Amino acid sequence: MELLHVNYKEEAIELIEGMEKCLLAMGDNFNDAVLIEDIFRNMHTLKGNSAMFGFKVIADFTHRLESVYELIRSGDIKISKQISNVTFSALEHLTILVENGNVLSEANAKSHKDLSEKIVEIIQNTTGKKKQQKNSPEKK
Repeated sequence: MELLHVNYKEEAIELIEGMEKCLLAMGDNFNDAVLIEDIFRNMHTLKGNSAMFGFKVIADFTHRLESVYELIRSGDIKISKQISNVTFSALEHLTILVENGNVLSEANAKSHKDLSEKIVEIIQNTTGKKKQQKNSPEKK
């Protein structure tokens, strides 16, 4: 079982590094569909692998972040500097979680909470705007 955890950790770090490389490759051009798809695919794989090993903290956190990128893939939002910055911070946080074996220490619990709130806020702002658009009367 230990070997499986070592393999998980190595692959998780590779996935996170892959996402970072994609974000860096984007620079300020946030419209690259191939890079967005690569980021999403890596998140999806990290989430699934983490859930399979019972690493709930990592799986749940990655799921929230993945939801933002699903909204980007569907065209509901575009990547902004804010989303890029939150993603970089989230990837750094995920690296810490992977290195610490899915354990939230006191030191990174506040960061976890703050980043989770930022991610949820991005999702809620997007889904709230969609609801408003659905409920607003059309101009004639």
